Amino acid sequence: DLFNAISNMEGVQPRNQEELLQRNQERLLQLGPVLERVHGEFLSKLIDRIFNQMIKADIVPPAPPEIQGQELDIRFISSLAMAQKAVAVQGIERLAGFVGNLAQMNPAALDKLDFDQSIDEYANAIGVPPKIVVPDEKLQEIREEKARQQQLALMMEAAKSAAPLTGQAVNAQKVFNEGPEGGGQS
Repeated sequence: DLFNAISNMEGVQPRNQEELLQRNQERLLQLGPVLERVHGEFLSKLIDRIFNQMIKADIVPPAPPEIQGQELDIRFISSLAMAQKAVAVQGIERLAGFVGNLAQMNPAALDKLDFDQSIDEYANAIGVPPKIVVPDEKLQEIREEKARQQQLALMMEAAKSAAPLTGQAVNAQKVFNEGPEGGGQS
């Protein structure tokens, strides 16, 4: 095709890493629809059929009760499928860099990016085992505990700041009670 003919011409080699990544990304984007169609229309159905035949032949043990009756989620981990996911990773990295640059001029830009979701999507795209990323429920507990600890630290700091004032107030009360003649107030 024309793209490959131009890319492979002598003297038309990538000038830097960014250009090389961009060319690879363009090639993967061209392959994307073809791979999706092969996965969706052919491979997924083939895998379902083979798996069902294995169940009928008692090759596969019965599913645990907690997942019986649930639909299988087939994920392709071929090098091409992983390369397609890498395109998504590059998008996340570029967005994070862009938002970081904007945040230097306007910190409110950080409010627009869902950092937790970005981490989840990134981890999924690069094939990180799910157990490595903290689940949202546990993350909420961790954040609540940190907030409690910060609140406690602020209260302790406030108490330390107030302690000298408390001592001065007690001394002032003593002086007031004793009065100028030492008799105090009745």
